[in-house]
Amino acid sequence: MPFDQTLEESARYLEASGDYRVLRRLQPISRYHPDPEEEKLLGVFVDVETTGLDPGTDKIIELGMVRFEFLPDGRIFRLLEEFSAFADPGFPLPEGIVRLTGITDAMVQGRSIEATQVKAFLDSVALVIAHNAAFDRVFLESAFPVFETKAWACSMKEIPWAAEGCTSGGLEYLAWRQGFFYEGHRALTDCLAGLHLLSLPLPVSGEPTLKVLLDRARQREYRVWAEGSPFEAKE
Repeated sequence: MPFDQTLEESARYLEASGDYRVLRRLQPISRYHPDPEEEKLLGVFVDVETTGLDPGTDKIIELGMVRFEFLPDGRIFRLLEEFSAFADPGFPLPEGIVRLTGITDAMVQGRSIEATQVKAFLDSVALVIAHNAAFDRVFLESAFPVFETKAWACSMKEIPWAAEGCTSGGLEYLAWRQGFFYEGHRALTDCLAGLHLLSLPLPVSGEPTLKVLLDRARQREYRVWAEGSPFEAKE
């Protein structure tokens, strides 16, 4: 019996006992469903690593993107091209960022992300998805204006994770809840983990995760500012 088959049978045996949960390492996946008769849409899952949290002063040091095929019913089909590139921020990387991501000054030195390549990668793409899009989007739209022309969705904020029994919206935690793990905090790896998360049914409702995200992302949102009012009248 092949060794990996023995491991899988052992994992199933442990899970069947009810006393154990087994996490499986995320393996490379190129296709989730066979091709349908309908014409598929193109999406891109994106992730950035940066020197910090402030878009006014911090810089992108790594951009990862994965193009994929999908339908509005939530099915993901083939994972297509991958894009991964470093960018030199022009100053030494903070020690905390090096520890978190494993990216070093030597890895980014003299590197840049070509805007023309990013624009070409997004050609014909109907939707851009990020986990915590409010963070990634502001960095990407500032650096690459093509992102301003695309529809966005957020796999962290636009899926009701709390209603699905999840106490955090963090990608690594959600992966754990859905039974897999991966090496996080690198842009391309986070994209592949995010897409795998979207391919699975939600843990309580069983709804297709991507479909729920697409339905939520289509809803109109409003931002309201109160200007010139005293603080005590803010409510």
